[in-house]
Amino acid sequence: MSLLGFFGALLVLIFYFLPAIIACERRAQKSGMIFLINLALGWTVLGWIAAAIWAATDSVAENPIPAAGRVKESAEDSDLPPESGRLLGHK
Repeated sequence: MSLLGFFGALLVLIFYFLPAIIACERRAQKSGMIFLINLALGWTVLGWIAAAIWAATDSVAENPIPAAGRVKESAEDSDLPPESGRLLGHK
């Protein structure tokens, strides 16, 4: 397989799964179902269009990052006692 053929096949795969990629990037709530519809029915023009519309219009998850992953901005926002700030170099 030539290099041009490889990149051509890669471009076709990216275009084929474009609805699933859009759903994943938008963090759509039903991105798994959109992927399955895209995989199973994407070869039909109607299935691909349906998956693309669903990917573009599905509601987005409100909080995709859990609250436990929140970065604390300052020493005042810390769970440590106030006297530990001196040990960390805070006044």
